[in-house]
Amino acid sequence: MPRIEYTKSELYVKDDLERLFWIEIAKRKARLLFGDAYARLVSLRSELEEYFVSVADDVDEPCTDGDAAVLNIVQFGWHVLDRVSDPSHAALIEKAAQKYFGVATDLYNQIPYHQGFYFYDFSLETDLEALHDWWSYITSHRGREDLGTSGQFSTVGEARPIAATEDVTFTGDDEPTIRVGDSVSTITSLQAPVSFPRRVSRQRCWVHSTDEAEIVINGHELINQLVLHVDLFEPLPSMQRIEAMLVSKQRAANAFRDLALLQKGILPEKAPFADRANIDTLLALLVEPPGAHKLMKAVNSVRPMIAGLRAWDLIDGGMVESKAAKKVSEELRGINGAEVFSQARVMRALKNVVQPLVEQYEPDLLPWNI
Repeated sequence: MPRIEYTKSELYVKDDLERLFWIEIAKRKARLLFGDAYARLVSLRSELEEYFVSVADDVDEPCTDGDAAVLNIVQFGWHVLDRVSDPSHAALIEKAAQKYFGVATDLYNQIPYHQGFYFYDFSLETDLEALHDWWSYITSHRGREDLGTSGQFSTVGEARPIAATEDVTFTGDDEPTIRVGDSVSTITSLQAPVSFPRRVSRQRCWVHSTDEAEIVINGHELINQLVLHVDLFEPLPSMQRIEAMLVSKQRAANAFRDLALLQKGILPEKAPFADRANIDTLLALLVEPPGAHKLMKAVNSVRPMIAGLRAWDLIDGGMVESKAAKKVSEELRGINGAEVFSQARVMRALKNVVQPLVEQYEPDLLPWNI
């Protein structure tokens, strides 16, 4: 079989969908066996979100990721607060964590199927219809033309000359640097309308930057350093995972430094992320090889998975199979409302794809848990 060549964007999208499909299967196994506990988890996340909205006026900037931080504390420990840069946000998160820690910890212990994922990601509900609309668009001729993409399902287009629609004056210039009608090299991209989950490996390691934390060894404070932290008595992570974390942390540190210079009106000596070899290395490290994917095997894996998951949800909610199949075929449409699913195809997606995966699912099946 000839090897399929993917664009860089497709490699990220394929890996994102692989992780998303795994967590969606895991969520449904949790709902199947621990329905009340999972429903309470979803409700708890909504409560946390509402709590941080209610205290938004108490801080200069809204604490938009407070709900995630609270559930991260439950999963990883109170040291999560050390990574919160805004002291006012840290105080709000600590207060919320103390209030909800007991119930959240009970749910964390009751539901085993979040293993391999962030507990916060596991609490999120995915809008499958929005996901299907996004997939239909990026794989359509119109979508590829609008975005200027190559490949079958890229979300980031190639650089194209586009006429500027307004004047743009760079800092330090008296006259517009770019005028209306000037040709500007532009890249168009489209963000997915859903959140993609992150992997949590059983083999734990952390990378710390001295830009973010004070690190002292034998009385000497380290400056401009990255420090790798692994548990002395736990299995070592793979060298691929260690290298990926180091490269990612280094790039993030450099990006924040460049941003700080730009905010002062100083052009960094080297443009952020200009090292293509570094980008290619990071890409190879952060995503699984496309041939290793179990659920997002190819472009034709996506629609059946989405349809099967949606049908499973409707039937789990009490709808009979025939009505569920009809509803899914009407909900999940292609570009311009084109029909892409017959009722029979929806039922095949449920019976042959999703249902067996849900019934057989255990955390040990996750590729990164093996």
